Order: sequence, then C-alpha cells, then structure tokens
Amino acid sequence: MNSPGKYPGLTKKAIRDIAGSIIAKISDALQNGEEVRITGFASFRVQKRKGETIKVFDFKEARVKEIELKRNIVSVRVSKKAR
Repeated sequence: MNSPGKYPGLTKKAIRDIAGSIIAKISDALQNGEEVRITGFASFRVQKRKGETIKVFDFKEARVKEIELKRNIVSVRVSKKAR
C-alpha cells in the first residue's frame, strides 16, 4: 500500500514532494531576509549575530588584518496552538 491512511487520495511520494516544496519556499524566503509565519504552527526569521574576530595576514599590504565573522541564525517560534 503506497497511500498513507489519513490522506487516501495522495501517495507518499506526492506528500513528500509537497513537503519538500513548502520547505524550499520557506528556505528561499529566509535567504531573502523575510520573516515566514505559518498560522497555528510557527514563525521563522533570520537573526544576525556577532561572530568571532580572526586575524589574517594580508600579503599585498604585508600586515595583519582583523576580520569580523558574522553569523546568521534561523529563529523558530512555535505557536501556542502547536505546543
């Protein structure tokens, strides 16, 4: 049997494709810096965090430069209904 019990009209492959499509849309929106809200489930947004500072030797200028690395973190807030 290739159909899950809850959705008899859809195959497992179709459900997998739908879920993959939704995840791809959420990922694209987050990469563009947008906030994603799915009512009754969760909200997703990107937070920029300060990273560490590293020292790198610049051969053209023959000196040490400090570069600050930045991190982007996806913040997920689950709605009260989904808890």
